[in-house]
Amino acid sequence: MSIAYTLADGEREVLDYDVVVRCTGFRMDDTVFAADCRPRLAPAGRFPATGPDWQSVNVDGLYFAGTLAQSRDTKHASSPFIDGFRYNVRTLSRLLAERYDHRPLDHRTLPDTPTALADTMLDRVNRSSALWSQFEYLVDVFVLDQDHGRVLHYEDLPEDYAVDRFGDRPHFYTLGLRWGRQEHADLFAIRRRPQPDHAAESAFLHPVIRRYHHHEPIAEQHLLEDLLAQWRRRDRHVEPLRAFLREQHPEK
Repeated sequence: MSIAYTLADGEREVLDYDVVVRCTGFRMDDTVFAADCRPRLAPAGRFPATGPDWQSVNVDGLYFAGTLAQSRDTKHASSPFIDGFRYNVRTLSRLLAERYDHRPLDHRTLPDTPTALADTMLDRVNRSSALWSQFEYLVDVFVLDQDHGRVLHYEDLPEDYAVDRFGDRPHFYTLGLRWGRQEHADLFAIRRRPQPDHAAESAFLHPVIRRYHHHEPIAEQHLLEDLLAQWRRRDRHVEPLRAFLREQHPEK
């Protein structure tokens, strides 16, 4: 094959191939299912349509894992690939153990203080490979249990699943990594404003904390992006997060 570089004065190269593999996508083969348990397919018929827990929307007890289980974040997070769906599968195994083995969903208990919350959130975004790979999809959840003066911390849940599960609670947070939402004409010439009060303008992957009241998000805090993905600076990350949590935290 002969190719020419359009940005190199027409320089030409000749490439030799033994085999050419055309990866043009796939559609799920649902003929292996009987008519009375055939899962509904997602738009375009490529994947099974699943709920937030990766369970078929129309066949109770039928779950999907791996690259098939990407209907809720197609072309979004990393669920089509092993570096992403390995974390989905880990979470799915916990949900199945809860449903079928009556094993409570894993969680930690934290003191009901803004400082403890902030410290744990920063530890997670600085160390969690799941939140990094499954950006804008998997989140940590922090549920306030004011009756017992504690916070219940759940790791690596799909955010829509968390909102469904904890929607009866008046106060909980989600913590995840998200990209900026602004359009940039030149991705190699993005003008940055590296001040904490402009953190919501961050273009690259950065932590976002959302406070929910039942099913509705009512407050959101962005932490300033960092070139090395280290969110530890007291002035840029620690104090802004603590201030947000102090403001949101209900009085005892």
